[in-house]
Amino acid sequence: VSQSRYCVVEEEEIASLDVAIAGLDPDIATAIKMRFYEDATLEEIGKTFGVTATSAARMVKRGLTALRESIDG
Repeated sequence: VSQSRYCVVEEEEIASLDVAIAGLDPDIATAIKMRFYEDATLEEIGKTFGVTATSAARMVKRGLTALRESIDG
C-alpha cells in the first residue's frame, strides 16, 4: 500500500473527527482541541474554564466518550 493512500485515509479520518468535534458542546470541543491539538495540560484547560484540573479531565473524558459514540455509531 502506498504512502499516498495512507495520507488519503488519514485525511478522511481527520475530516470525520473534525465533524464529530464540531457536534460537541462548545466547551467540551474546546477542551478536546486544547488537549489533543494544542497539547495543553489539564491544569491549563482548567484555568481556561475556571475549574480544577480534575474537572478539566472529566470534561476531556466526556468529550472522548461522545466522540467514540459519534464515530462508532
